[in-house]
Amino acid sequence: MQIAAELLACGNKNIRGDAKITNQVLFAIRFISIYVTFYKTEIPFGYWKELAKNPDERKAVLTTLTKIRQYLLK
Repeated sequence: MQIAAELLACGNKNIRGDAKITNQVLFAIRFISIYVTFYKTEIPFGYWKELAKNPDERKAVLTTLTKIRQYLLK
C-alpha cells in the first residue's frame, strides 16, 4: 500500500511541475535484506482527468493514504 501511495504522489508531483497531464510510467525498487522487488505502474491520462473532476470525494481517500504512509514511516 505504501508503494502505491508513493507512486501516486510521484506522479502527482510530475504533473504539477509540468502543468501538462500525460500518461506516466513509474518504476520503484524495494530492498529487503537480500531480496529485491521491482515495481512498474502506468497511470493513464484519464485517471488524472478523473481525479481533477471532483477532488472533494477523493479527499478522504487521499487523507487516509497519507495517514497510512505516515504510520508506516514511524
